[in-house]
Amino acid sequence: MDDELENELRADPLLKKIAERDIRLAELVLLESRIIAMQTLLQRAKRNGLEYPEIDEYLLLMDGGSKQVVAALNARFKWLQDNGTEIP
Repeated sequence: MDDELENELRADPLLKKIAERDIRLAELVLLESRIIAMQTLLQRAKRNGLEYPEIDEYLLLMDGGSKQVVAALNARFKWLQDNGTEIP
């Protein structure tokens, strides 16, 4: 486990509980939270009048990334339901 993930686990009790069940699931949850934070920042920038074409491109990129992470989360949840809580 890397230092950044360990720091996040110490800072977030819910993330720590998720990691106690499955570290891969915790990594995916953390990644999704970062994507959501980035989307929020980009949307705030647009609302505040910043007009860069890259903002829309990044929002689309983040949306695609979010969909992929959610699909990975769903697959991981299904795997855990089918196989228990051990990490493969």
